[in-house]
Amino acid sequence: MSEENIFDIAIIGSGMSGSYLAYQLSRKNKKWKILILESKKASSPKVCGEYLCPAGHFLLKETVPEIDLSSFLPLRGMKVFFHAKKILEGSFFHYQSLGGLSVKRGVIENQLVSLACKANEKNLLMENTKLTDFVKEENSYLLITENGNFKSRRLVAADGRVSFVGSKMNHKKIENKKKKIALHAHLKFKKEMFVNEDRFGEIHLLEEGIYIGLNPVSNKKVNFSVTIPVKKYLAYENNEKKLVMDFIEKTSLENRFDFTNFNFHFSKTYPISSINKKAVLGDVAFVGDAGGGIIDPLTGEGMFNALTMSFFLAKEISAEVIKDDVLWKKSIDSYNKKQLRFFFWKKKFDLFLQFGIKTSILPFIILKLISLTEKGSDFFISYIGNIKKIKYLKKII
Repeated sequence: MSEENIFDIAIIGSGMSGSYLAYQLSRKNKKWKILILESKKASSPKVCGEYLCPAGHFLLKETVPEIDLSSFLPLRGMKVFFHAKKILEGSFFHYQSLGGLSVKRGVIENQLVSLACKANEKNLLMENTKLTDFVKEENSYLLITENGNFKSRRLVAADGRVSFVGSKMNHKKIENKKKKIALHAHLKFKKEMFVNEDRFGEIHLLEEGIYIGLNPVSNKKVNFSVTIPVKKYLAYENNEKKLVMDFIEKTSLENRFDFTNFNFHFSKTYPISSINKKAVLGDVAFVGDAGGGIIDPLTGEGMFNALTMSFFLAKEISAEVIKDDVLWKKSIDSYNKKQLRFFFWKKKFDLFLQFGIKTSILPFIILKLISLTEKGSDFFISYIGNIKKIKYLKKII
């Protein structure tokens, strides 16, 4: 294969992390040839992960001037319920944030990929093209797919929680003995909501670490998700209707949804956290869920993780780095250290929240104490929304 037909960087996966990385790299150097391999149809509809936290909203607006977010509705803050009783309500705007957004991931991903391909006509998106193997050669990677072979100097994996690239490279797996599964669907409200009021996301905490998340994607529809232990899910013997209705009855939600003509078919996410532990293995960089990603979807920041990891990696890459093996390795190792530092305390906080949910009574005690003042509630919700990270991002953008 001639030098002209070799791509500079191949990105496996066109989800939020892969599409954003492709955009950032094409904007940084329009001469780079970028290959994006997507096993499905790019920007296909996704039920899960449609909440963009305030820090993610800020990062997209600041780093993608062409992005159109006008069709997405804002979220003022979040409400937290414990066994049907509201124990906390907090606003993002207390800290002069942009607020969160209810988005359609596929729409954003499609915009990012289109902008990347427009930047250089030699950039290539291959949809419905599954990577079946890859081989490290002297100066490039040979990528073997169902639709032909490609060559690229550098390889970046953005192929999700169960990363094919990671599994092929014997990526060390995170041991998660108490696995969970998340069920997602769009549910209709019985009547229009939020007509003359602010829109809030909701978290409903139940027993045994079970929780329900609500992200109102419009005044008529909500993105509904329930996260439960796998053992609990299996006990229902695939009767998802009974499972969901049992949990809805334990909350204040039973009279809010219209189940007329709803077939109780749910999209499933399993595992809910990445099986991979590291964001770098050898000379391959991993971004988004493929590189560790979010621990659990409780705080709804999967897209922010994906965007930030790709942002850090793009900043480390230059023309010299792509050409030189030693510089490339130094750069991706630097990326790994920066993203680990950036997410360190937030991941600890997420683990603390998970522990609190499992003990059932702890969330009520902690959140009740925080909610004694409006400022305390806003601080807690703003921390979940990564608003404190915006100050740091402003310095490095």
